[in-house]
Amino acid sequence: MNIELTLPELMAALLLCGYEDIAKRTGKEYELPIYNIQSIIYEPEAILKETPYFDPTSRTYVTDEIECLVSDYVKAQRKYILTNNRTEQLLTLHDVDDKRILVQLIKDEKALFTIHEKSQSYFPLLETFYEMKDAATHPGYTLMMDETRYHQIHHMEELEAKQSNEQTEFITFAADMKQHGETLNFVIVLAEKGEAVQEPQFFVLNKDYIWLADMKAEEDEYRFDTVSGSDFFTKVASDMKRFFDTPYERLPEPKAKDPDKILKRFSWKRGWHCFLMCNAFIVVTALILWVDASNMVGEGGEYIIMYAVLLEAFTIILSLLSCLRPRVHNELSVLERGMQFYKKSFERKGM
Repeated sequence: MNIELTLPELMAALLLCGYEDIAKRTGKEYELPIYNIQSIIYEPEAILKETPYFDPTSRTYVTDEIECLVSDYVKAQRKYILTNNRTEQLLTLHDVDDKRILVQLIKDEKALFTIHEKSQSYFPLLETFYEMKDAATHPGYTLMMDETRYHQIHHMEELEAKQSNEQTEFITFAADMKQHGETLNFVIVLAEKGEAVQEPQFFVLNKDYIWLADMKAEEDEYRFDTVSGSDFFTKVASDMKRFFDTPYERLPEPKAKDPDKILKRFSWKRGWHCFLMCNAFIVVTALILWVDASNMVGEGGEYIIMYAVLLEAFTIILSLLSCLRPRVHNELSVLERGMQFYKKSFERKGM
């Protein structure tokens, strides 16, 4: 499996397969704007219609491949989450079943899904994600700093100006932090109820080694030790294998709702949303015109009121129409639909 979806497309696929709550939670987790989330909820089929994963003959409007992906996505209960702030990527490993891991790579608001077998090593995944090859050595630096000194990193220009008075390792660390947007990478392990299994690991990437953070070394002080990339990733890969291979009692899988109930053909909520948006536009434009009403020829104020009243009447009509969800027309002929049904029937029978 190798599937690439934008985050709105992922949310739309979840909705169309009947997982409304998980779709909304996914939108919030990835910080999609609220107006994007609302538009996806109103018309999820329109989001996927121009993609190769849209199937107008299916009850869910998505292909079998997407239905399998969604099934794996929602039933995964344990996760490993890793960030790479240097490349602005997020890697999530979803524990699907006893044999498979669903790998989700997010970059540029797109999610690439692949399958990783549990029998295989996790080390190549980490090495590729962090773009560190043959990082087997490190300089042996140890940095201790209080919170004030840690926040000096945000002023790299001042540090570079007085570089001769600073420790070489601190300047190197500050430069590495700057490449990461002045934030730390992290590794988080989540159990089946979404709770963290252990303390998150924080670190910073150098092109040749890792700065490993110990945020509790001493009170109000941070400690960073350099370790080789190969040693660090070997340990993380070993922890992953131990975690994912440990049996646990799975929670009941979420039940999919009937897509027809989610994709309501008539909804007052959609109409109310349209009514509010149109009225906001009317109010703004009427105020802009009202400011200049005194300079209008004749009775400008009356024309503004007439404009608002007519638009309001048109808005009411539009709002009522927006309560109706347009059906996605099946673009296949009767013969083509019959052939697809015939083919699927044989596939189910294993013929």
